[in-house]
Amino acid sequence: MVGLATLDLWESLRQNGCPVCRVQEKAERRYAVNLLWENVNDPGVRVRLLASQGFCGAHVRLLLSLADRELGSRLGLAIIYEHLTRDLIRRLGELVRPARVFGPARPPAQRQLRRLLPTEECPVCVVGREAAERNLWFLVENLPSADWQAAWKASDGLCRSHLLRALAVAAGRPEAFDFLWQDAIGRLESLRHNLAEFIRKQAWENRDEPVSAAEARGVEAATAFFAGWKSGI
Repeated sequence: MVGLATLDLWESLRQNGCPVCRVQEKAERRYAVNLLWENVNDPGVRVRLLASQGFCGAHVRLLLSLADRELGSRLGLAIIYEHLTRDLIRRLGELVRPARVFGPARPPAQRQLRRLLPTEECPVCVVGREAAERNLWFLVENLPSADWQAAWKASDGLCRSHLLRALAVAAGRPEAFDFLWQDAIGRLESLRHNLAEFIRKQAWENRDEPVSAAEARGVEAATAFFAGWKSGI
């Protein structure tokens, strides 16, 4: 049985790529849309954005893609970054004082410079990580179910980072741990075989052997496993 809490995860099992990466990205996108449309002027949000000094590179690209597609989103992004720019101008202005009137600025101490660094993480990263953690617990709780195991077997499985975290979460649940562990070993053996066969068939003496579809996709499958699934924004 699939509850509302696990619905996103269940649906993601039926799509390409790591299902936890997929629900994580969905949560990040939902947060970004709400931020630009509804929360730009929220005082608490502004405080967190000042502490993080905006967003990481990956989530800036997400926000810019929304600004290009969602009417009104560019205005929200402009408001955020005007505030961040204004705040940095203020803090840089307070950082040093001229040695004398119209004289050169006196370099500040290193501890003063460190105060310019972000004190919090990109807020979209936080939302995504929390969504991933929540869904990994949902996964571990539901994996003993035959329906979930069947859906899992038909899915692409987890990426490396979410697999390692899932195994840690499942450490106290032997049935879920054993299922995840055996499934991961089997998937990795299949992936290694496809990569090895693709490599072997590139040799001149094996040039007449056809490359299977799975072997041809081996590099893409391996990079998706080690780096995680992304929609391409």
